[in-house]
Amino acid sequence: MMREEYKKPNVCFVVYTGRDQKESFVTWLEEEGFTLKSTYGGGRPWVHVFLAEKKYIPGKLGVGFGYCVGDHAISIDDFKVIYDIYRKYDVSPKK
Repeated sequence: MMREEYKKPNVCFVVYTGRDQKESFVTWLEEEGFTLKSTYGGGRPWVHVFLAEKKYIPGKLGVGFGYCVGDHAISIDDFKVIYDIYRKYDVSPKK
């Protein structure tokens, strides 16, 4: 039987944070209920965000963690707009 987490497509947003905003962006993600998906990433000024799973992985040079929406990074502000739209229409069961 296939594990539940493998049933979802591995699709993410790559959010460019710059070095100075990465920590505050990750803190914001965690305040919104996102959790760390893997400790494998790190050290780069971007974050892979899996919106449907509410998980994230810090960026790592040369490593892709899923299909990147749009095939390029987006800004933190753009991600927050997308996230607000997603939350508006989210119909998943609340825990």
